[in-house]
Amino acid sequence: MKKTRRTSISIVEGTRLAEEMLPRIKNKNAWKQKRGGLRISWKFTNTTMQPFRPIYVIVLFLGLFVFTSCEDDRVIPESKLPASALAFIERFYVDQPIIQIVQDFDESSLSREYYVTLQNLTRLEFNRKGEITEIEGRTAIPRGAIDARLLDKAAEFFPNIEAFGWELDRDGQELRLANGVTLEFTRDGQFLRIDD
Repeated sequence: MKKTRRTSISIVEGTRLAEEMLPRIKNKNAWKQKRGGLRISWKFTNTTMQPFRPIYVIVLFLGLFVFTSCEDDRVIPESKLPASALAFIERFYVDQPIIQIVQDFDESSLSREYYVTLQNLTRLEFNRKGEITEIEGRTAIPRGAIDARLLDKAAEFFPNIEAFGWELDRDGQELRLANGVTLEFTRDGQFLRIDD
């Protein structure tokens, strides 16, 4: 007796091959053909698309709403600003009234920050303890608002160029000058490099 090999072929309905084979096949689910020691079995699959379901769109929007609501930015009154932040503003920006205070609470890192905008559009950023972490504005940073060594080093390299931006992070400090140059320092005020 001669051995036959079995080969299964799947044919998708709606294709040219299915249209050619369909008239020849009486039972389209289990029709077998034997040709020269090769046994072929045909299996038809239906590939109709699932209908559009609006529930998927609703679930998508609910998911986006939940994830975007994890960050909570809200405008707060001056009374909610930490006392040390308020003292900093009263000491160095006494002639500039506060326009807006935004409290930012990020649930993923559990950090709270305060963004204060003054009338001259200077933006001050404070951490949860009320310590200044960033100053960005159109006017020069007041002497004494940040470490004097930073301003002295900037005056040494670039005399008569004012500093308009300063930032403190865990890696160090950056002092941005009016000419677009940035001076980088360690957290304790040691000069590192000029970045332009």
